[in-house]
Amino acid sequence: MRKLKTLRKNRKKKDMELDINSLLDILVILLVFLLKSYSASQVEIKVPKNLSIPTSKSEDYGHQIPTILVTKDGTIFVNKEEIVKKGERKVDGEGKIVQLFEKLNEIKQKNDKRFAAVKKSEEEKGNKESEKSLLGKSVNLVFDQDLDYGEMQYIMHTSSFSGYGKFKLLVQAQN
Repeated sequence: MRKLKTLRKNRKKKDMELDINSLLDILVILLVFLLKSYSASQVEIKVPKNLSIPTSKSEDYGHQIPTILVTKDGTIFVNKEEIVKKGERKVDGEGKIVQLFEKLNEIKQKNDKRFAAVKKSEEEKGNKESEKSLLGKSVNLVFDQDLDYGEMQYIMHTSSFSGYGKFKLLVQAQN
């Protein structure tokens, strides 16, 4: 009887250990392969003349997000259109660049009409806030690498006042 009690006490005191190093190694290798096979680019296929493909009402929303490009000398472009040079900028009392603000508001009004229809159809399906409804709040930013941070701040400040508060900074990949 004493032996049994001693065995029970010894069992309770032992901590169980589980070695998961092998599992972690497999997960890391799996993650590397998944990341390597991931592709965020669109697929382009050359269609033969004798093939007719069904049509769709889907749109490429990436092209509806405005892209603001600022050169080294401070010239601002929106969607490849020159808006204003650094010396010709008008800044209002709130610190917004007026020309950029007006252009972004113009684009936002056009896009709001498009996004309203998409948002309504998403809500009818039961999606309260879809990714497509957030697109109207995003802006792509491309800055010259030698641009002053103060200039970047003015651009981002003006964008957020225009309703584009989510920023996507576009950079060039290193080879």
